[in-house]
Amino acid sequence: MPQGLRIRVRRTKASPRAALVELDGSFDRTTVATFKQAADQIRGRGVNQAVLDMSKITYVNSTGLAALVNFSQTFRQSGGQLVCFDVPPRVARLIDMLGLDDYFPVAAGLKAALEALGLSDSSITASDSGLGSGARSPSSGSHQAANRGARRPPSGEGRRPPSGEGPAPGA
Repeated sequence: MPQGLRIRVRRTKASPRAALVELDGSFDRTTVATFKQAADQIRGRGVNQAVLDMSKITYVNSTGLAALVNFSQTFRQSGGQLVCFDVPPRVARLIDMLGLDDYFPVAAGLKAALEALGLSDSSITASDSGLGSGARSPSSGSHQAANRGARRPPSGEGRRPPSGEGPAPGA
């Protein structure tokens, strides 16, 4: 049974328009409204760059991934970017297979995620808000070694184009 989603947001010293967003729990149709509410609050504070810590995500489905795409597109429209890091291996494979890293890069850790935004890891401040609801899930540990650096794979390598049009190469 889904556990709920807790969201913690920390601002950066380097840029008032950047934040670290930590997700903890399940990210699915039962919790996506919590995420969208937090995303609206973050954007309402003028943030248009975020690094998303997914190390404590225990479950994610297509609804959660769609919310990440929408969040990323909103940031891009305002000249910003979303970078995910410490993504659980199964989720990282799904993001790669679906070509979603064209919408948001996946980094191996916090330092690489911040560098993708042009920031340093010393720029994170203390927590400025805890958002979300539901039970707190136990830490799943670091998945850093199984994740890629903040990069995009060469386009068209065995996956469907981001627009969803046409067959995957070689199909």
